[in-house]
Amino acid sequence: MLSGLANVVITTMVAIYWFRVPMRGSFLLFLLLSAAFYLAILSLGMILGVFIRTQAAALALSFLVIGFPGFFLTGIFFPLAAMPAIVRLEALSMPGTHFAIITRGLFTVGLGIEELWIYGVALLGMGLLFIGIGTLFFRKKLA
Repeated sequence: MLSGLANVVITTMVAIYWFRVPMRGSFLLFLLLSAAFYLAILSLGMILGVFIRTQAAALALSFLVIGFPGFFLTGIFFPLAAMPAIVRLEALSMPGTHFAIITRGLFTVGLGIEELWIYGVALLGMGLLFIGIGTLFFRKKLA
């Protein structure tokens, strides 16, 4: 989690100072919501780790389950509003979709906690849910 947050700081600084991308929102809010995103993603990875025996298989499955759909369903390429309802529901069940909304809102519009809290709560909820599921199945695996 710490290395991910360090990456957030570095990439944000590169975006602001190298590429001249203005950050209209709060950097501390971005860091806090990034931590919620990492909690959700890492706990989802924990679930995969419980069920997959080898690192190579876990890496491949994480790309298929998290990376590939998360890349196309986040709303970066195709707006969520233009997606069919079932696809939009799938997109909203992925942490990357919420983080893309947070990032876009903080960088381009300058949204605050008043508008973004629901996405942070969704990420925290996903993270806690995934941790609970991962812990449950890990305990069953040990027994």
